[in-house]
Amino acid sequence: MDSSTDNPRLDYDESFREIVDTYASLGYPHDMLEAWTIPQVDGRALVGFVEDVNPKNVLEVGTYVGMTSMLLAKHTAPDTHIHTVDPSLPLRTEIDSMKGSYHGCDVDIRAQDLGKKAADRLGLSGKITFHRGGFSVGQTFATRNVDPTLAVEVVGPEVCRQHGPFDFVFVDGLHYHDAVLSDLELAAAHLEPGGTIALHDVIGMWGSNVRAAVSAFLTEHPDFVFWHPPLADLYRSVGVLRHIPEGAQREISGTAPEPEFLTDEAKLKHFATVVVNTVKPANAVILGDGCERLRELLVELGVEVDVEPTRRYDLCVCLDTSPATSEDAADELVQRCVFASDTVVFGSTPPGEFGAARPNERPIAAWVRRFLAHGYVFHDTIRPFFEPMTYANIPNRIFGVTTSDLLDLYVVRKEIDSDRDVSHAFLADQLGEKEARCEQLSLQRLFEEIVGRGALEREAELRERLASAETDLASHSQELERVNSELARLQQERPALLANAARTPELEKRVSQLNQQAAKLEHQRHMLELTCHHLQQPWRVRMAGAAGRRFPRLAAFVKRALGKT
Repeated sequence: MDSSTDNPRLDYDESFREIVDTYASLGYPHDMLEAWTIPQVDGRALVGFVEDVNPKNVLEVGTYVGMTSMLLAKHTAPDTHIHTVDPSLPLRTEIDSMKGSYHGCDVDIRAQDLGKKAADRLGLSGKITFHRGGFSVGQTFATRNVDPTLAVEVVGPEVCRQHGPFDFVFVDGLHYHDAVLSDLELAAAHLEPGGTIALHDVIGMWGSNVRAAVSAFLTEHPDFVFWHPPLADLYRSVGVLRHIPEGAQREISGTAPEPEFLTDEAKLKHFATVVVNTVKPANAVILGDGCERLRELLVELGVEVDVEPTRRYDLCVCLDTSPATSEDAADELVQRCVFASDTVVFGSTPPGEFGAARPNERPIAAWVRRFLAHGYVFHDTIRPFFEPMTYANIPNRIFGVTTSDLLDLYVVRKEIDSDRDVSHAFLADQLGEKEARCEQLSLQRLFEEIVGRGALEREAELRERLASAETDLASHSQELERVNSELARLQQERPALLANAARTPELEKRVSQLNQQAAKLEHQRHMLELTCHHLQQPWRVRMAGAAGRRFPRLAAFVKRALGKT
């Protein structure tokens, strides 16, 4: 159904400002609330998803004071209803656990009670039902970090039983891995077929925790596809899980049809050299499309290479998982690999990143399980050769990396006799958990590299501007000195110049103009010097400061993590 016929789309910025102003009129300025409510850019993305889906029954996990609840209510049809669940602790408890500031506000009010007041003032009370308690877990940020006795009653299962199923769910509760995974499991169990689950903070400070939960969820629920903004977009952090009904296509518009890694000549040469030095194959087979140049490079290094397996090889290379469009197809791809060789160089892209990941990408743990069923074990022996080459905090990196394309590169070897009585389920859980953690750490490191590289590029730009400003200042200073000298000479010759009085005001006007220009340039040079001084700090500290101006709660967290640098 076209949402425009049911609820004309409102101007998002006007809605956001109206909501912010409403909370301010209640005595809670945005400066006080913005640290732990959805940022404006993410609110815009969330509203876009909601307006496209046009849901009738919405579930929100994590109300806090209700700003997102208000956005969901304003940008959905009149007959849409929002059920929002939150522990609703007193603001004092929430703020203290986050090491925040009271800003002179009444902090004894419970979080949802403030949301109810805002809903009343905005005329949205009829569209929102507030449910007090935990959704799938009784823990809160405060119980995890301050006082374990602050756990609350779990009400989510009853809310879902009474008011589900839901066609749109927004998960923005406790961001630790286990809590997010538990929330996803409960929400998915009460989601309409083809429904959507949006999540906040899939990138940034909480990214590794939230994505880890999403990856664990996808491993067990292959009937969902995951999407999030490009990592290089930095502060856009709303991701989406969409349920794929049986028989429907796994599609995300705009995803890259060909991995960028395989079109980068420098990376491919380095990769081929690493593979040959690590595995030392005399012959190999490459499975998948887009690897023609890699085949040529391996041949140049003395490896006999086939493109279709006809026998056993020293090495099988598989960097194209696009054929794995279903679970059966994924099993078949792994069977082709293990049929070809006891050693497989396997590459995949973590699911989710728009423009880098295909809709059929799977978490690394899913591939670990499939290979382990044949007695093959993953070894992280290729990525260490790339990490120094992509390090951001150097002037000239060897390789530039801006996406998660083929981030997971492994040597997979036959090491377990499948005929022996080995608990593959236990090993799959243990090895899958280990590699899943490695995957999230690699993604988080990639994000930090992107942030750090951006800071270095900004530093170089500001240094150029400073040099240009200093050149301009020197030029204007010389001109000012010349004019001052001429003015002094004219004043000495004043008696002789009375006959030509019109000239002196013109010169004085020129001097005044130059003085103003010089003062402006002095100020500009001062500001640039301050900026350069800031940029000379370690880039992690700069990142914390930049993020802190946009996200004060992130700044406080990073400062603690960096030892209050």
